[in-house]
Amino acid sequence: MGFLALGFFADAVGPTPGGSRIVLAVVPAICLVLLVVCGRWARRVEHRLRIRSQEVAQAYEARYTGSGPRPYVIGRGGRHYGPVAMGGLLAACCVFVITGIVGAVSEHAQAVRSAYVQRHGIAVAATVGYVVNDSYCSRTGCYHSAKILVVLDRPVRGVGMTTVHYPRTSALRFEDRVTVLVDPRQPGYAEFPGVRFKSSSAWILFALIAVLFTVVGV
Repeated sequence: MGFLALGFFADAVGPTPGGSRIVLAVVPAICLVLLVVCGRWARRVEHRLRIRSQEVAQAYEARYTGSGPRPYVIGRGGRHYGPVAMGGLLAACCVFVITGIVGAVSEHAQAVRSAYVQRHGIAVAATVGYVVNDSYCSRTGCYHSAKILVVLDRPVRGVGMTTVHYPRTSALRFEDRVTVLVDPRQPGYAEFPGVRFKSSSAWILFALIAVLFTVVGV
């Protein structure tokens, strides 16, 4: 359920979604609800397995039914005693929270760099050396990007070649002429004028994932 939620979230903010963005945004919420339901069901099953032999499980049962002795009960964790099920659910939520935080930090850094290059990049004419097109496809759509090695007409801070990052499939070929924006701080990185490689939507998505799974974990 967690991985499905992540996948649909990614498709919802992708550049070319294969379905309605509203639907792709609602389905992850349903997956998270099912994640909670499955976690509670697993705790109930574990409780039923433990109740015959463990006093803590018996105490949880007696607390709500009023039958039998009432030994200690720790906390207000609900009606069912299932530490393994709840621990597993919490561990899964922690993994997705950490993934969301790491992804948000990484994507935010890339989005900031992309915005910086578009505003302050050094415009240089260049010749295409070679193009590497990458693609990723899911059931709801395909996403493409390209890395284009170019030879600069004039070096930028002593660097004569750079890699242009492009968020779509590139049709450029060897020895095509282009104009690129070179990052003045990292001349090995470049973009095409007016074409950001990373937008702010990706890091916001990861931050939202971290928040949602934190809520589920709590």
